[in-house]
Parts: sequence; C-alpha cells; structure tokens
Amino acid sequence: MFRRVFSIVSIAVFASLLLYMNLTGEEELQMPSVMIPQNHISMEGVTFLRGFGVDGGYITVTAQNAYLDQNSNTITLHDTDMVLKDGKNDLVAYSERGLYVINRSLSTSGNVHGVWNELTYTVGEGGTFNYDFLTQKSVMGDNVTFTTDTSYIKSTRMDYDGATQMMIFSGDVEMFLAGDTLK
Repeated sequence: MFRRVFSIVSIAVFASLLLYMNLTGEEELQMPSVMIPQNHISMEGVTFLRGFGVDGGYITVTAQNAYLDQNSNTITLHDTDMVLKDGKNDLVAYSERGLYVINRSLSTSGNVHGVWNELTYTVGEGGTFNYDFLTQKSVMGDNVTFTTDTSYIKSTRMDYDGATQMMIFSGDVEMFLAGDTLK
C-alpha cells in the first residue's frame, strides 16, 4: 500500500518537473540529491481509518505528526485523537503520544482523556490507554477516573471486554453515586 502511494507520489513529482521544464523552456534542471529511507516515512496531519465488526464499527486515529516504520509495521503518533464506534459504544480519546501497530492495536499515553458514551474519563499523568482491535479489549492504567454530572468512579486500572460489554475496575476503587461514597 505505502509502496504504491510512494510510486504514485514519485510519478506525480516527475510529471510536475517535466511540465515545469516545458512551461519555462529550460532544458536542464538541477535537482538536489535527496536520500529517502526506504522503510521509514514521516507524515504531518494524518488520519487513519479502520473498519471492523459486522455492525459497521470503525476507528479513526488522527495525529499531528506520525512516523511510519514499515519494518516493524508500526506508526508512532504525536498529539493523537481517536474515535471508536462499534454500534454499542462511542469513544473519543485524546493523548500526547501513541503507537499504532497496523491492524492490531493502539496504545496511547501522556494526558490521556476523553468521553466514553456519556462518561468523561481521565487517566493519571503516567497513564496509558491500550486497545486491541482483534480481541476488542481495552486497558486503562494509572489512576483512572470516570465521571458524570452526579457520580464518579476512580481506580488504579480499568479493563474493558467488548465481547461482554463489561468494565472491570481494580486497585483502590472508589465510587461516588449521587451522595454516597463507596470504597
């Protein structure tokens, strides 16, 4: 896929140069020497889309900067937004950094926060949010807090299983439900 895009871009650049030479009447064009690593591509302002499931589920990942390493089949992301919709859940996540293992998983870290259905969530300073596309399982770690207008739940970790639609909070769990604090 990326080789095809690179080939198309190369052809477009070459065609533009030929057009430039024809329009300017210059017969000789001096080109600087450029070394492009074959398996590494740096991108700015990119969005990736991946569909999954039979109910039209999808995930989009947008990053201000991304670095593709074709050798490891990964994309390192900076200033990342993620939107996941699977027919049952609407999730929006923001983070400073991410690692997208192509067609496998997404791991984010650094100021992780967002909205999961009607719940707002934050993850602690060193926390992470990991999502596995194949198993549809998520893990948030390091001081997770989910809130609504009147309630909250805090824990060290939250595991989510997409198949069972179950969230499991573990480690120093604290809940506040409209006036009652449970520990």
